[in-house]
Amino acid sequence: MKTTRDKFIKLFDVPEIAIPYLNMFVTEQDMDIVVTMDGKGMTPGELAGKIGITEEKARELMEDSYLRSVLNKDENDQGVYIAANFYQQLNFSCKFADNYHSIPKEVRAELDDWNYGIYKTTPMFEKRLKGEADISSNLVYMVLDELDEFMSKAKRFRVVPCDCRNLKDDCNKPRETCIRFDDNITDRTFGREITKEEAKEIIINAHKKGLMLQVNPDWRENGAAGVCNCCACCCYPVRAAIEFNSKGKFPIVENIAIYDEASCTHCGRCVKRCYFGVFTFGNEEVEVNGKMRKKIVYDPEKCWGCGLCSTTCPTESIVMQKLNVDRE
Repeated sequence: MKTTRDKFIKLFDVPEIAIPYLNMFVTEQDMDIVVTMDGKGMTPGELAGKIGITEEKARELMEDSYLRSVLNKDENDQGVYIAANFYQQLNFSCKFADNYHSIPKEVRAELDDWNYGIYKTTPMFEKRLKGEADISSNLVYMVLDELDEFMSKAKRFRVVPCDCRNLKDDCNKPRETCIRFDDNITDRTFGREITKEEAKEIIINAHKKGLMLQVNPDWRENGAAGVCNCCACCCYPVRAAIEFNSKGKFPIVENIAIYDEASCTHCGRCVKRCYFGVFTFGNEEVEVNGKMRKKIVYDPEKCWGCGLCSTTCPTESIVMQKLNVDRE
């Protein structure tokens, strides 16, 4: 006979790699609730009748499970709870569960591989890949010069840990870097409330550390939703866009790096900053101030428009130029 745990594993789509660590993600009470619901939407009153507790207690338990992404609320009726799944709960745990990083690193690496695989099959990602997603659902990398305008109308800011870097754990770049604005702050955003000045400081520091400013492309028309500060080694959208060669469709590219070789000292700072091979060291050498240096090779076709190169160039030999982009 199947146990409650066995039934929960199936109902919650728990991957095999996570089963030995299941109690680090959910409680026995969570499992009881999900198994009792058995794939159906349920109100606190209905759950109370099923397990023999008061409606008030059922509401308390379901709300607790909801806040930890074990349950969701029905989009059409917020009084009805439905079961989430392990993919959704992992997103919560990797950011907010104190014990997540006590899971062995090799197991977390497998969880990341599994999670990244699920990400690539989500309907929204598939729409983005085909160029069918509306502009508000797409992404773009914004240059730092636009930050003040981008943030000018936003009033509330909440910073949360980066789920991608907590999952992939492949670099030492800052992690408390994802910032939600205004109406995009929900009852499950968590993190901490910050001022506009603190938000700017986090973003500027993240950029200095080599993270790209990922934003919603329609921010000028419909307002800024928030900022994710991304690396290419951990960030799911970047990893997937590289894997599927979808740059242009997903993400949209609005800027391009323009390089002036005549003023370049071939110091190589841009090579270290660029994730995409726009700037690389070639085989030739050039003499700069009496010293021989590897010559910088520039390939603008590879540019994603993030601007990390331009802000680090000591001779201002790289500037970002706005492209004419079809925003339909």
